[in-house]
Order: sequence, then structure tokens, then C-alpha cells
Amino acid sequence: TAYCPEKKFLFETISLSPRTVTRRVVEMSADVKNQLTNALCELHFTIAVDESTDLNDTAQLAVFVRGVTSAFQIFEEFILLIPMEVTVPRADIFQALLKMISEMKFDFSKLIGVTTDGAPAIEGQKKRLSCTTASIYRKPWNHT
Repeated sequence: TAYCPEKKFLFETISLSPRTVTRRVVEMSADVKNQLTNALCELHFTIAVDESTDLNDTAQLAVFVRGVTSAFQIFEEFILLIPMEVTVPRADIFQALLKMISEMKFDFSKLIGVTTDGAPAIEGQKKRLSCTTASIYRKPWNHT
């Protein structure tokens, strides 16, 4: 169903170059990142981290953020998919997480927890990612 059938021809004649489309996608991406950063400045949040591999055996780190606004609305967003090396030590995962948080300008003092899927690459037997992350933020309240 077309909303403006009389204007359909005008829309069909608009020509967008690949360069224009790329620029618009970059602009929209920056806007979404700004909105997310602004929203996270106002609320305490948790981070969920999931490590997996894609079809090409590339390790990836999926990062999600969740929080509650001052109006008690749940805020949950997929933040980033970070490609990692084939073997992913916890130190690398932790550094990738720190880099993402600093690039997005998240406030570490408002980070209240880290949740993982419990995968050995993330948690290990002795030094867990959630414990490593807890050394940086103020209120360690973790769940694996």
C-alpha cells in the first residue's frame, strides 16, 4: 500500500549515488550512537557479553547494554559486534570491552554489572571476565 500514490513516480525518479547512500548511512549511524550515549549518561546500566564464532571461524564479541530510565522504562540495546582473534584470551576480551566503553563515552561509575554466557573463553576457571571488570567499576554485582 502506497501512502502517496500520486507521488510514486517522483520517488522512483530520485537517483541516489552509492556515495550518497553511504554518507547517509554513516550519518544515521552517528545519530544512533549519539542518542545511545546520551541515554546511557542518564541511567545506571549493565553490560551483557556473549562470545561466539561466525561461519568463517572468526571469534566475535557481542555486547548488549541494559538499564532503567528515571521514568522506570527498560532500556535494552545491542551495542556492538567486535571481531576478535581466533584464540581469544580473557585479557583481549576485557581490553576490547574497555575500548568500546571509552569510545562510546560510557560512565564507568554507572556500570552496575556484567553478565556473560559463561563460555570458557570469557569466564575461564580462575580469573573471570566479570571479576576483572568488577575491579574497575564501583559496585560489583555480577551474574554469570
